Amino acid sequence: MNMAPHQEFQTPTHPDAIELWPVLFPLYQQLLNAHFDLETLFPRQSRLCHRIADALREQMIDAELGLLNAHPERRVQHALKARAA
Repeated sequence: MNMAPHQEFQTPTHPDAIELWPVLFPLYQQLLNAHFDLETLFPRQSRLCHRIADALREQMIDAELGLLNAHPERRVQHALKARAA
């Protein structure tokens, strides 16, 4: 079972995302799959896989937004713009 993250991460456009997604996306998908596979018998390990997948997802989003090396102020500005929209 998986959450089909393909809808969220269709086609990267930023150069950082284009370079990173071929590596990060398969890892993200595998961690989500492991999360669901382990959920019943190994809940602690399942939660760990889910947290790591969330961290990779954040990195993929940052890459697409061009925020990988952004100063914290730039991240805050972006978050405020996103809320206002």
